[in-house]
Amino acid sequence: MPPTLPILRSRRERRLDRQRKQSARVRSVVLTTGMILSILLAVFIFAGALTYAEYTRELPSVTLLPHLLNPPAGLLLQPTRIYDRNGL
Repeated sequence: MPPTLPILRSRRERRLDRQRKQSARVRSVVLTTGMILSILLAVFIFAGALTYAEYTRELPSVTLLPHLLNPPAGLLLQPTRIYDRNGL
């Protein structure tokens, strides 16, 4: 009968090797997923910044706001007009 100690050691080494390979796979999947999510987040932030710049490009300057809100000639203080479906 062969000694049991070498058999137990080889089994333990195989088990540890499988655990190392599995943890390496899990680590690889986590890192890949993290990188993909980071890239997507960067793309969304960049697209959001471009969208914000596009929407705010035609807004009046802050220095013009006192003139635009001046009651005698203010352009932004026009009354609101509500029309029905016939335009009346």
